[in-house]
Amino acid sequence: CGLFFYNMSFPHFIMLKRWTGSPGFFSQICDNKQELERTIPPEILALENTPQKIISFLNQTVKNTLNEAKMLVVGEPDIGKTSLVKRLVHNSFDPKEPMTKGIEIEKGWSVNTTNGKQIKVNIWDFGGQEIMHATHQFFLTKRSLYLLVLHGRRDEQQNRLDYWLKTIRQFAGDAPIIVVVNQIDIEVLELERRKLKTKYNIKAFLETSCQTGEGIDSLKKKIVEEINLLPFIDTLLPQSWFLVKNQLEEAQKQKDYLDYKNYEEICQNQGLDQQSQETLIDFLHDLGVVLCFYKDLRVPSTHILNPKWVTDAVYKILNDDSLSDSKGILKISNIDKILNSTQYTREHHKFIIAMMRKFELCLDLGDPNQGNLLIPDLLPKDPTELGDWQDSLKFQYHYDFLPSSIISRFIVRVSPHIHDKIYWRYGVVIEFRDKPNKALVKADLEARKIFVSINGVDRTKAELLYLVRVEFDNIHASIPGLQVNEKIPLPKYPSIVTDYKHLLVLKEKKVIHFIPEGYDQLVSVDELLGVIETKPTLPDNINVSDNINVSDNINVSDNISDNISDVVLQTRKNVFAQITDAVSPNVIREVTKKLNQPKTVITATKSVHILHLSDIHLGTISQSNVYYSQLQLDLIQNLKLATIDYLIISGDIANKSTKDEYEAAFNLINEIKLNFGLKDKQVIVTPGNHDLNWDLSEEAYSYVPKRKLPSILIDAYIPIETGALLRDEEQYKKRFDNFSEFYREITGNAYPSSYEDQAILHTFTQDRLLVLALNSAWQIDHHYTKRAGINQVALGKALNNVNSSNYQDWLKIAIWHHPISGQEMMSADFVEQLAVAEVELCLHGHIHQAIEGFHKYDDNRSLAIIGGGTFGAPAKAQVTGIPLQYNLLELDPSPSKATITLRSRKKEKVDGAWSADARWGDKEEPKAFYTIKLKHSLQQPPKPVDIPTSPFEFITAKVDAKGKIIDKFKKQAKQFIENLGNGVQIEMVEIPGGTFMMGTGESDIEKVMEERRKYGWDKDWVKNEMPQHEVTIPAFYMGKYQVTQAQWKEIMGNNPSRFKGNDNLPVETVSWNEAIEFCKKLSEKTGKTYRLPSEAEWEYACRAGTTTAFAFGETITPEIVNYDGNYPYGEAPKGEYRQKTIAVGSLGVANEFGLYDMHGNVWEWCQDTWHSDYTDAPIDGNAWEILPSNNTNRVLRGGAFLNYASYCRSAVRDNVTPDIRNNDDGFRVVMSARTLK
Repeated sequence: CGLFFYNMSFPHFIMLKRWTGSPGFFSQICDNKQELERTIPPEILALENTPQKIISFLNQTVKNTLNEAKMLVVGEPDIGKTSLVKRLVHNSFDPKEPMTKGIEIEKGWSVNTTNGKQIKVNIWDFGGQEIMHATHQFFLTKRSLYLLVLHGRRDEQQNRLDYWLKTIRQFAGDAPIIVVVNQIDIEVLELERRKLKTKYNIKAFLETSCQTGEGIDSLKKKIVEEINLLPFIDTLLPQSWFLVKNQLEEAQKQKDYLDYKNYEEICQNQGLDQQSQETLIDFLHDLGVVLCFYKDLRVPSTHILNPKWVTDAVYKILNDDSLSDSKGILKISNIDKILNSTQYTREHHKFIIAMMRKFELCLDLGDPNQGNLLIPDLLPKDPTELGDWQDSLKFQYHYDFLPSSIISRFIVRVSPHIHDKIYWRYGVVIEFRDKPNKALVKADLEARKIFVSINGVDRTKAELLYLVRVEFDNIHASIPGLQVNEKIPLPKYPSIVTDYKHLLVLKEKKVIHFIPEGYDQLVSVDELLGVIETKPTLPDNINVSDNINVSDNINVSDNISDNISDVVLQTRKNVFAQITDAVSPNVIREVTKKLNQPKTVITATKSVHILHLSDIHLGTISQSNVYYSQLQLDLIQNLKLATIDYLIISGDIANKSTKDEYEAAFNLINEIKLNFGLKDKQVIVTPGNHDLNWDLSEEAYSYVPKRKLPSILIDAYIPIETGALLRDEEQYKKRFDNFSEFYREITGNAYPSSYEDQAILHTFTQDRLLVLALNSAWQIDHHYTKRAGINQVALGKALNNVNSSNYQDWLKIAIWHHPISGQEMMSADFVEQLAVAEVELCLHGHIHQAIEGFHKYDDNRSLAIIGGGTFGAPAKAQVTGIPLQYNLLELDPSPSKATITLRSRKKEKVDGAWSADARWGDKEEPKAFYTIKLKHSLQQPPKPVDIPTSPFEFITAKVDAKGKIIDKFKKQAKQFIENLGNGVQIEMVEIPGGTFMMGTGESDIEKVMEERRKYGWDKDWVKNEMPQHEVTIPAFYMGKYQVTQAQWKEIMGNNPSRFKGNDNLPVETVSWNEAIEFCKKLSEKTGKTYRLPSEAEWEYACRAGTTTAFAFGETITPEIVNYDGNYPYGEAPKGEYRQKTIAVGSLGVANEFGLYDMHGNVWEWCQDTWHSDYTDAPIDGNAWEILPSNNTNRVLRGGAFLNYASYCRSAVRDNVTPDIRNNDDGFRVVMSARTLK
């Protein structure tokens, strides 16, 4: 029933009974599960991994255990942390030990375990000054041991015990903690130890004296004990991983930072694939060997960093004496004096400052390259006179734990709007020009609360509050696990607060009045909510201040004071400052809220809007700020668009494909994403000829003298007078490296290095839209500058997918860079291939002109070809640096229209306005838009199927919490029977449409995790069942039973199943691809359209109106479900384990829709591609088939005969590759239906 695997490095067998990498993967391990987890790192066992990758890891030669750990020493300043470290490591004590400013890193402390194993410990000794606290996000890592040091003479509050414990939990999760009460030679601190241990992962409380050495041996013994228990401290790692680690450590002796691509090359030379590379760098980051933030897009570029080099630089800047004198303002020109020039060059300065900016430790005052920086954590602690806020609108945030960085980051974000220089370390007053309101925002760190007060005109107070909440929403979302509650004070009794979410629940339940806690009168729910909420509306006319002059820099009118608000508008936040003067703040908040929703259109119509940019040719950050500012003003002011649905960029993002240019491009596109509600997957990018680096291209050619040349020169040679240049094909691909890194930052996916994979499908189920992105520059280099074309292998593979029935009747768009020239592969022949595939629209760039063309293949197939003009490289008559042209496509999805309206926008002068580029139509009647009639509607419904049904009776059951069947009763449903011939039938049950909550809710998480832990599994796989969300399912038909071997044989002519002997057994050992082929042949045979269910349809049908863990109740029993009864769920007792499949329906009990075996027997394939959670999942019941090139796994549901009961829950999800066959994987079919009465 599985695969036996044996490796000589392990003195045991491992039996893999599930060939997958998610819930149910190793649903049973025949041997020692702990040994398996000790052997394989968690990233290798992660959700996305297939068994092949795991076996590949196991097959690598294993030589050594890791035997290395990181220990972090934290606590308040001046309590003896450094003295404790020196006593531990060197058995020394200096009574005049200076206070640590920053982090001191002690590498390589060697300790011996009781079994003789030697472990190297890297100790990070943190300075406890408050200015350091905002940097915890950099350095507090998981998989580490923490020493929290307290002063024996100070009480809990003075030691800030609660703050430090919550800080560790916030940033390091469940990492183990040893609490050390130091200086016991003076006094011993009393603590509520039992209470603290139950709340936090505290392993011990110990007392020490660094002066006398008392307690040090006990502490050292406990450290060794806990380090030996750290996850994967003794993980067996391949020898190749150690070789990479050694090379990095050697490299650090010569250089303090290494480009991530160099790291990848080192790994590739040792045979490490991408998964192993990422796993290893995560290990080394957590160990403190290196710092690497490759997963964090806030960091401007990706390097492998020497931790001490980074920490010394950041802390030298934060602790410089000049900052205290200047009230937190740092002159960038002074960094030369702060940092040692031999260790930190000016390029290094840029990187360190950029990293501090991205993590919102500082903000720019003026030009980011030349001006000053403000560090909020160094501002004065107390405000100046704040004025009267007695009658203000009030709002509060209450935190379980309030990091000081939250208010600092808020000040950074709203800095363009600071009023009259009123800002201090814990608060700020803001306003918007020409708006009649001000906001006071202040934090009380001890009370763990942030208070918001809005003054001014009553009718517009809520608008400013919306904007404030936008910024806090964004900050909160960036801190995993942060617990925060929004509170509304009663207007006349601000000391009485009500929970905002509770009010929403009351409103949903149509409660009109309620009595708040601490109050004795009824309060109106609607009135209290109405105090802070207004409906978002776009104004009819939007006026933007005339004193903004657009050029390479943005100059603000002289009447703004010379404080932060004055100069910060030159930074990337200038756009926000301008737009918020033009659009109501509540609109901006609503737009931002859309970021977490799959659909982002909030315009007056339901149209889909695609922004098409091409030939941006970016050079600098300053340039990108100007471009974005102008684009945003046009979209909002003139076109009345608050969001867009998709951004398409058809090449030439950069000029010379340098990293600096792509940093500017990232800045531009990231602003578009953040402010117009776009997710990564809604951004579609393809390269142009300016997106390949000619310097890297030249490096790929080496000189070959004429005497060594072959008689016939192939394409890889460039003839020259004395011989030829020979191309190294692998090196040649690197000319796209800078573009590839940019692509990964923007889209979240790697750009394929193989030309044959550079035709990328982007599919959007909710809009029935497919976009095919092609690379027309793949053969271009410094020598062959005009060799545009499309790789035919890549195109062929992509068009095979485009032609799939999955995308029948979808709108199909193709994008590339170069125009159709009639030469080589950019020809009419290429266009015909697209037309045959029913592509209807093509978008390109390159020629810096907005043009249109039309190609008709036959009466039913034709396509429009649109040139995007140039967004950043103007024609000679136009001004350099000013964006000129872009296209906006508006798709009307209604079946009655099904059109695309193309609007080309242009800007021809520095001080000119945006206008329509009226180039469409004829000379006599030019039009500002161009309309394309579509063949397919984006909302085209499935054709109705009118099928006669007949009623049938079935028995269903209810099971109590102890696994006992407490009720069996008859029900009735409708079905139709499909005759396949030779007496074989498929019974299709009518499933009524409806709405349900899909996935696992927050309240059920702990119960599910408890069940996992009961059998030794602590993987947090339940997260892939979240977030729970509402889905509406149209009526459909579903197979009453899993597809049987008899049905399979009748349609396919064979029987791949492992378990045989009864034709009514479910067919298994079939791949997803084979299940799809079965549906295709079944459809051909019957004249109906059969398919696999969407994941949402499957769960809806399985639940059959229930909300419990199983359709029968909170648990199941082997009497009605075929699963491994040795591992029951909840309070159910153990039961029978059949160890094989059984005939479908043979247990005689269906769910309340009349479907059998939805739990257990065999897993069932669904149509959807695998996604690790439900973020942005469709809410209309359609399959989720967004299929990036690096994700082909398909979904399985329902559990099987060999699984624990936990894996048979209604919400459980699994996934494997579509070509894999397992003897516990089967499926059932569905068919769409007309609306049923």
